[in-house]
Amino acid sequence: MQHDDSLNNLAAFTPKSPLASDDYKLRRATLLGLAQQMVEQSARKSVGEMLNSVLAISTRTRRILKPVVSIELDVFSPNGNRAILLDYHAPKAED
Repeated sequence: MQHDDSLNNLAAFTPKSPLASDDYKLRRATLLGLAQQMVEQSARKSVGEMLNSVLAISTRTRRILKPVVSIELDVFSPNGNRAILLDYHAPKAED
C-alpha cells in the first residue's frame, strides 16, 4: 500500500540539519553562525529591515531551543482499515 510506504519513509526520516541535533552546543554554534551571517548581510540595511532581522532571529531562537515533539496517531475503523488520512503541509519559512 502506498500510504504505508509513505508512513514507513516518514518514520525512518532522520533530519540532517545541525539545528536538529541533540547536542546543545552544536545547535547553539549553528544558530550563532546564522545570526552572524544575518548581521554581515545587514550592514547596508535600513532600520526597518534590521528590525525585521532581529525579530526573525528571536523567533527562530525560541522555536529552535524548544524540545522536539512527536505525535503518533493510529485511528482504525471497526473493520480494521485506517480510518483517517492526515495530510499536514508545514508552512514554508520565508527568509
